[in-house]
Amino acid sequence: MSRFIIHQSQVPMHIELEHAHLLKIHEETIPSLLSNLSDQIRRDNLLKNPVIVDSKTLTVLDGSHRFVALKDLLKASFIPICAIDYDSPQVKVEVWYRLACGDSQRTNEVLNYLARNEKLESIDLRQIGDLIKSRKVAFCILSRDGVLAKFMEFNCSIEAYQKLKCIEHLIIQAGLSIQYLSDVRSALQAIFGKQATMLLIPPPISKEDVRAVALKGLLYPPKSTRHIIPSRPLYLNIPLSILYSQSDKEKASSLLMEHLSKGFFERKPPYTKIEDRVYTEDVLVFKRY
Repeated sequence: MSRFIIHQSQVPMHIELEHAHLLKIHEETIPSLLSNLSDQIRRDNLLKNPVIVDSKTLTVLDGSHRFVALKDLLKASFIPICAIDYDSPQVKVEVWYRLACGDSQRTNEVLNYLARNEKLESIDLRQIGDLIKSRKVAFCILSRDGVLAKFMEFNCSIEAYQKLKCIEHLIIQAGLSIQYLSDVRSALQAIFGKQATMLLIPPPISKEDVRAVALKGLLYPPKSTRHIIPSRPLYLNIPLSILYSQSDKEKASSLLMEHLSKGFFERKPPYTKIEDRVYTEDVLVFKRY
């Protein structure tokens, strides 16, 4: 078995090629992003970053759009993966907070509609933390007028996120826009600073949820999970020819190993900005000798 072990990583991980049909995604992709990404990969004639997967189940944790673009649009036979120990406590699953912006009157109309038709209940701001973790609340909505909660017991968080997806569509249809934020404090500041009108707080997602959803062939809505993966490898710049020209996986893998043997990984500290993204965890950037 050909695999390139990344010894500098804080979490056990390695690079290898895997048959495209064996990987499983857990979250819906966005068609416009897929199209743009496949065009970029085709123009570059290489894949910059590997698809990060759970080593036990081959569930895609980061890079769903890269994977689907390669498999379905570019028809690649093999996918370069970074297989990690998903059970490591250093690997975390975070969520995206939904921040609604727009006209205050329309926001009030949406809130009144949801309160009636979704039977939302008023709660105290201090209750959000405990309730949202209890698996008895699908989501909370915070506005400057207070907090509303959708009480709904569920076994797997995908049930709550499917309900939340419907609420997002309703908000957009009402003429409001939605931004996705990783930091709840920034979202709260936007509400109380009057830059936004409504904050949707989703429930946490467990690793068990992610695996179960992928293995069942189900999909979370876009922007559900946000994986924190220390020491993720970047800029491997793998030639596309490796993914297409070889019918023999071992031969293709040997070409990938040869490519990786001609470089080294340089660690970058947390909060390094690379292109248009700031990574909150440390990253490993591949450099050619």
